[in-house]
Formats: sequence, structure tokens, C-alpha cells
Amino acid sequence: MKVIPVNSVNMDFLNPQAQPDWHLMALPKHVTYATSLDGEKYSDTIRVDNPNNPNPAENPDISKISIHSFKTYLVGSVRYIKVHAENLLKAPSWHIRSGQPMSIYTDEIVVN
Repeated sequence: MKVIPVNSVNMDFLNPQAQPDWHLMALPKHVTYATSLDGEKYSDTIRVDNPNNPNPAENPDISKISIHSFKTYLVGSVRYIKVHAENLLKAPSWHIRSGQPMSIYTDEIVVN
């Protein structure tokens, strides 16, 4: 791999709450990005928080969000990008499947 200039990193996540059935998936709580030239020493992480309250009783508009983007802008050149998306781990008490393991769903990481 070679060092390339990077302007942004983005991941889109599916919000199954916009679907008719309650899946055991939700938007992540946050996504972090870190960059490196050598794969050993990484920059400080850049954290992109999910601004959406996932509880439909408190935030009825959550069902209108089918996909949410977690994007950050970068300055400089990188060879490696480390990504971490933090999920809810277990369905919250208000969820129809409370206590069951939760997942997140994304299909790509876009680097510009």
C-alpha cells in the first residue's frame, strides 16, 4: 500500500428501526477513526457520535432515518485507517427484544 492524500472517511449504517419489523440491529453509538503512515503509530482518534436517540417513544422521528452517515474530514496523507464502530451490545429495556445481543450493519467505508 502507498501513502495517499485523504480528505474524508465515511461509513453509512442501516437503521432497521425504519423497517416494519424490529431487527436486532441499531445505529452505532459512535464511530472512531485513526490514521497512520506505518501501521504502528496512529493519530489520536476522531470520534463521530450518533446524535439520534434510538428510543422511538422519546424520538418518534427515528423511524424516518433509514441510513445515517458517520463522516469525518481529514487533512494530510495516510497509508492506514483504523475504524471502530461501537454498538449497543444488548437491546435496551424499551426494545421489543430487550436484553438480546444487538448488531450494526454497514456495507462500505468510503475514503476520499
